[in-house]
Amino acid sequence: PSLLNLDGSFRQNRPNLTTLLVQPISASLVAKLISSPNSRNKNGICSPLELPNNDERIVSIQIQTVTKFKTVTNVVGYLKGLISPDRYIVVGSHHHTAYSYYGQEWASSTAIITAFIRALMLRVKRGWRPDRTIVFCSWGGTAFGNIGSYEWGEEFKKVLQRNVVAYVSLHSPIRGNSSLYSVVSPSLQQLVGE
Repeated sequence: PSLLNLDGSFRQNRPNLTTLLVQPISASLVAKLISSPNSRNKNGICSPLELPNNDERIVSIQIQTVTKFKTVTNVVGYLKGLISPDRYIVVGSHHHTAYSYYGQEWASSTAIITAFIRALMLRVKRGWRPDRTIVFCSWGGTAFGNIGSYEWGEEFKKVLQRNVVAYVSLHSPIRGNSSLYSVVSPSLQQLVGE
């Protein structure tokens, strides 16, 4: 299927979904569960998380997760490329979910992708077209484990592997304090230097 003309899909009633329940736990909890009292980290030095030789541990975890069905919606649009329309630059952000902890995180992501689209559309009105197709994606379900982007990627796996040349993430575009660290690329370092 083409990436650009499929109306959407639903993962309900699909036999290929696993029935295995998975509960993510933190690395620090894993370290407590599998390490012996003699093998604690010394002086903050990182060590691999592994059981001592020939040791077995049985861990019982009581999970009180309540399963609920939620509708997750992705918002996807595109600007068709002029020279290589079958090559995609995917620009992804996320939009608000009910369980977002930091409102500024989703707001900044949405504001930046909206401003980016607006700026490109002003150029399009003056006759400009990108060489490649730019696909704009605002992912839903981010707070639930990036469900929106994961399912979209699964649905279009073959098309994405064949046609995507870059992914630009605007997931958390604004972070930190007033310091700017230009470590992303040499061209960004040069721009900041100038």
